[in-house]
Amino acid sequence: MTDQSPDHITQQIKTIYGDKADYLLRGRVRMINVWRPINGPIQNWPLAFCDATTNPESSLVPTDRVRGTTTGNTRYVVRTPGAKWYYQSESCDDEVVLFKCYDTDKSVASFGLDCAHAAFPIPTATEDTPPRESIELRALVFTYPDEAAEASMASGGTTVGYTQDRVKGAH
Repeated sequence: MTDQSPDHITQQIKTIYGDKADYLLRGRVRMINVWRPINGPIQNWPLAFCDATTNPESSLVPTDRVRGTTTGNTRYVVRTPGAKWYYQSESCDDEVVLFKCYDTDKSVASFGLDCAHAAFPIPTATEDTPPRESIELRALVFTYPDEAAEASMASGGTTVGYTQDRVKGAH
């Protein structure tokens, strides 16, 4: 699944940032998830990540998520032949994973605008295998719109110190 749908993230930004939201949403917006185990190593139900280049956008199905009186929206992954999933076995407490949950920059779409992820049972785990415990943090990363820099770049010029996001290969 992806933790939140694009529409839900946009709504959260409007709720959190109020009058500043429209300005922030004109620039590039990313949500980065920082995840790590606690009480590792993880012996069952590790977190797996889908290679976004093998998982088409059409395999992500929007689904309401209701928690008490709050309704959000997430996207579940439909099984897709050829999708490649990866995980790190026996992750320890000092191993941190950062993955992108959302990106508005369509120029990086070939690398994936978000990262589908899920936990799964290890077939060799027993009833005595300790359950996975982990902690995560989601951070919104804004690249503020800079109209002067955009105009300069659009006309073939360069802008020193614009943003590293414009460096080829930076995602």
